[in-house]
Amino acid sequence: MTRPKSLRLIDAIPEVKWFKPAGIKMCSLEEVSLTFDEIEAIRLADLECLYHEQVAERMEVSRQTVGRILVSARGKIAEALVNGKAIRLDGGQIKFRRPACLDPGVDLSKRQLTPEQIRTPNHIVITAKGPDLESEVDLRFGRSNFFILIHLDTEAFTVLSNENSDASGKGVGIKNSQRIIDAGAEVVITGRVGEKAMGMLSSLGIRIFLVDGGTVRDALELFKQEQTENAPVE
Repeated sequence: MTRPKSLRLIDAIPEVKWFKPAGIKMCSLEEVSLTFDEIEAIRLADLECLYHEQVAERMEVSRQTVGRILVSARGKIAEALVNGKAIRLDGGQIKFRRPACLDPGVDLSKRQLTPEQIRTPNHIVITAKGPDLESEVDLRFGRSNFFILIHLDTEAFTVLSNENSDASGKGVGIKNSQRIIDAGAEVVITGRVGEKAMGMLSSLGIRIFLVDGGTVRDALELFKQEQTENAPVE
């Protein structure tokens, strides 16, 4: 299980998400996947010619993180160009600088987290395949079987079943986002979140951490460790 990663701030999702060599059918091509935060770092560093410190400030990450993102992105681009592979833009740990309001009639300011809630959250939601802390983390936010709301101080938890886990069509991520917002979540830990749900959550100050497996308890302990390591020094 990897360490949870906080979201990298980007300006927008690129409109074009596929690139391929001319004259070769997609079914005959291998591809590399470039994440949205990687293409944002490339845009800022190589197109806008910003220094790493400036890119880090724009994306709200450390300079070291920017360096790692750029090494990964440039390596993928080189692999695609040299070996004739397609490039697909998809995924990544991102949030939007100017998220679109999904419903103009909803006043999101009433649900906006305070700086203190963002800095020292008390309630986190972890997506789970089962209804307890020993269950495996469900990596599908929209289709997760359960959402486990945990109070960090006491580890008391409430289990919310996902009524939309078997629903067809789009929009389940938005519905689930609204539900966990109403439940009082300040942090979400999962494996993958759609861009609309991610924009909705991050616009309210709710942080999203992505993991690649393990149990709910593993994710909880990893998050606590992350909070301790990044706590401000008085």
